[in-house]
Amino acid sequence: MKHRCCLLVALSLLAGPPPAGAQPSNSPAGHWEGAITLPGTELAIRVDLEQASNTWSGTIDIPVQGLRGFKLGEVTVQDAAVSFMMPGIPGDPKFAGTLAADAKTMSGDFTQGGQRFPFKLERKAKATVAAGDTPSKGLPGQGPAGHWQASLKPSPVIELRLVLELTNSPAGQPGGVMISVDQGGVRVPITALTESDGAVHLEIRSVGGTFDGQLSADGSEIVGEWQQGAGKWPLVFKRLAKAPSFARPQEPKQPYPYDEEEVAFENVAATIRLGGTLTRPRGPGPHPAVVLISGSGPQDRDEAIMGHRPFLVLADHLTRQGIAVLRYDDRGVGKSSGSFGTATHDDFVTDALAAVAWLKTREAIDAKHIGLIGHSEGGIVAPLAAVKQPADIAFIVLLAGVGVPMEELLVRQGGDILRVMGGDGTRWPRPPLHSARPSGS
Repeated sequence: MKHRCCLLVALSLLAGPPPAGAQPSNSPAGHWEGAITLPGTELAIRVDLEQASNTWSGTIDIPVQGLRGFKLGEVTVQDAAVSFMMPGIPGDPKFAGTLAADAKTMSGDFTQGGQRFPFKLERKAKATVAAGDTPSKGLPGQGPAGHWQASLKPSPVIELRLVLELTNSPAGQPGGVMISVDQGGVRVPITALTESDGAVHLEIRSVGGTFDGQLSADGSEIVGEWQQGAGKWPLVFKRLAKAPSFARPQEPKQPYPYDEEEVAFENVAATIRLGGTLTRPRGPGPHPAVVLISGSGPQDRDEAIMGHRPFLVLADHLTRQGIAVLRYDDRGVGKSSGSFGTATHDDFVTDALAAVAWLKTREAIDAKHIGLIGHSEGGIVAPLAAVKQPADIAFIVLLAGVGVPMEELLVRQGGDILRVMGGDGTRWPRPPLHSARPSGS
């Protein structure tokens, strides 16, 4: 089984309540919006700081990572110097900045795990609710029919937004679907739904989950508890006026300024067929090309996870720069045949090389300039493929590849995950070193 590298788990930050009370004009108390500047991109954040007596506190949001309302630790203010930390996050992330003389901006350094990146925040008026966030209050209404949204928090740093679309059948029986927004927007049918005197019960047998709640007197919310397996979590659904919109501004919108083609190619040695997408610049070419190799876990061609499609975004950017891109579904995923569960690193190497061999047959592709881009576990597969057939691979790019022995990485990741989930990070079992392919996170 492939194991998903937890690449940005340490950057999983925090958010929270509005500032309370009036503050001096030169105080950092209030709502701030800005970003951490990372290599090649920015990570948007929202910070709220407040002072009660002589004690400072605050929260931070990182919308792109689905993290909101996590409390900051060790918030200190001394003259213009402002600092705060994120307790329980691997790498001990910390902000240390300086408030500008006009108190309208704050800038400094964000450090984590020995790395340092600049950040800048601007004072803003806090919106009632950010786009896509679960509202603090629902709208009054009658009965369970309608659109609802809630945030399930299985740990302090994980938020899963859930949407209910509930309808009444012609016979008056309620039904509908639950949408897990942060898990790819998957729509899961509700298999049982009842309401009696405001008591709401729903079941989703496909995931083994149930919800029992009470409709408020004005019909604006359903307060209850979600149970799945041995876990139970409080959950409050807020009534919405209409179906929510969850925009992904980073995703490209058609029409594209390049050609896109649904393709398939054979891995003859493995007797499987892999389905994918080829994007190529317009014009006769020949064009340089890359093959995208996914990270751990059974991935589709877009490497979709938690509502994001990073390979779609990456392919769009590269193709706009004049580079053709081939991305494909893993074995047994989407339109690809074969068995994912029994595959090894060596098997994925043959898949990548089959992709390269197919590209070399395309007239618009420059066969002498084909490279591999491997993400996470793909950062292992790409160099193995390049070593096996160096004449066919012009270059490789590794995105968050593995730089330590795999068993050491898995143990460290396991501990980090446990700490993020609220544990002490010491109870993760070491994977068996004799396994042909370690299993884990």
